[in-house]
Amino acid sequence: MNQPPTRSKKDVGERARLVWMWATGTSARNIAKQTGISVTTIYRWIRRWRNEGTLDNKRDTKIYRGADSTFLRMFASIYLDSPFILWPTKLVVATRLPLQELRRLHFAAAVTNSVIVTQEEPQNEGLPDGAELMAAGEEYPPHCKLQEIPATNTTPERLEFSGPMLITLEILARSMNFTYSMVRPPDRSWGYQEPDGSWVGMVGMVLRKEVDMALGPFGINPLRKSVVDFTRTMLVDYVRIAAKQGKSEVDPWGFIMPLTPSVWAGVLVSLTVIMAIVAILSHLVPLEEDSSEQDNLAYIRVFLGQDVFITSGPWWTRFMIFTWMLATLILTRSYGGNLMSLLAVRYIPQPLQSLRKVLDDPSIIMVWEGNTEYTQYIMSVTSGIFHEVAESEKRGRMEYTTGSDYGITLENLVAKGDHVLIIEDLSLRMLLAEHFSKSGTCEFYMSSELFLPSAMAMITQKNSPIGPAMDERIKALTESGLYTYWINNAVPNSTSCSNPPSRITVESTLKIANIWGMFVMLGGGFLVSGVALGLEMIFYKVFSSELQKI
Repeated sequence: MNQPPTRSKKDVGERARLVWMWATGTSARNIAKQTGISVTTIYRWIRRWRNEGTLDNKRDTKIYRGADSTFLRMFASIYLDSPFILWPTKLVVATRLPLQELRRLHFAAAVTNSVIVTQEEPQNEGLPDGAELMAAGEEYPPHCKLQEIPATNTTPERLEFSGPMLITLEILARSMNFTYSMVRPPDRSWGYQEPDGSWVGMVGMVLRKEVDMALGPFGINPLRKSVVDFTRTMLVDYVRIAAKQGKSEVDPWGFIMPLTPSVWAGVLVSLTVIMAIVAILSHLVPLEEDSSEQDNLAYIRVFLGQDVFITSGPWWTRFMIFTWMLATLILTRSYGGNLMSLLAVRYIPQPLQSLRKVLDDPSIIMVWEGNTEYTQYIMSVTSGIFHEVAESEKRGRMEYTTGSDYGITLENLVAKGDHVLIIEDLSLRMLLAEHFSKSGTCEFYMSSELFLPSAMAMITQKNSPIGPAMDERIKALTESGLYTYWINNAVPNSTSCSNPPSRITVESTLKIANIWGMFVMLGGGFLVSGVALGLEMIFYKVFSSELQKI
């Protein structure tokens, strides 16, 4: 039987000598003349060295595990201090040495085909195998969902927990070999401190050792940390505002909107001032024919886009007419362009983009989740915008809800337009996604402002060994992206209403219901002109009869 060819150190050394000659400036042709090896072979081993860092035919991987600092330092020193070294294999170093002792080793690994894996010392779990633990949970979409399962002939009524937090707890239970039971806090709250110093909610249950842990995830703050222990941070979330979107229907009085009220007022004032100046100058400067009344009517005709006949007169009358024509031309062109844009592109109002905007609108009522770290913080501050939020409760502008009633609050209160819901960003995204899945429309929008950032984690009893035992496993779940993946899967259509459009292009024809304001204005003009005509005829008859008597 033919034996496979063996790889000798001489072969690797010969290849290293070829690469060394090339690296020191000898051309491949001269190397071929000196060694008798073909140029093609020489270039093959040069490419192998440059691309893979090896001169060996076999590409295997060696793994070194251990904490022998002497070996690791020697490995780094040999590479860094040697002008030329060849590694025929890849190297994986797994060690528990501190990072400060691996500085030179990291540099050596960076320029070779090697990698360093650091491992932390595992915590002493301190839990007996098969331990039975009690965990508390409350509805907190998308992290934790609750469903009431009605009683049957064989089973009593029960609560069913689901969501990413339950998946996390199940993985922890399997890896740490414990079983668990879930309970819901009687007051349906997360936990806050009463004035007498006692705690309610899930934090109170953990503090009184009624349960071993609570899922949450809970916002980490010093007050809670003084009575319970937090696990490793699972995520960072923010608070956002959910509000009702405005309607995209055409405003019947929209033909006034291209110019602001101040512009309309400025135009009327300018017209009045110009007419007054013309009248004054006409009286001061003697004219062959009194034409001040016709000149004033000319300015009104220019403003209305009618034709104007300029008779002979002083130069300043022509200059005033020309200036007014130029200003009116710019104004009417701007008005027409803006009106066309407003009719073709309809804007959907989304005014409440910040907490300040909400506070400045006295008609808006804020809805917060009660008995959370956010409301506890708001009630504790003595100045700033959140103190203003707390003070608004005295004026009836602040109400409370629970996590399980988010959907009811959104559809029954926020949908009216006079309420806003202020909750965590992830919960709000799931809420809007569920509404979109049911209705197929985005009737609500999220504020662009994010505030009250909070690091979130599970809680355990003070000095319990459960938390440290969970930390490394929670770290693996979060850093690998699994928890984020579970959240995304728990929120279908999560991006459908994340950024609803604030403007839409309309190609449909206008109806009477969209433009009846213009007809009202036209009818009002006819009415005023008719009244003026009637008064003029009455006054004419009265003055004519008086003149005949004289």
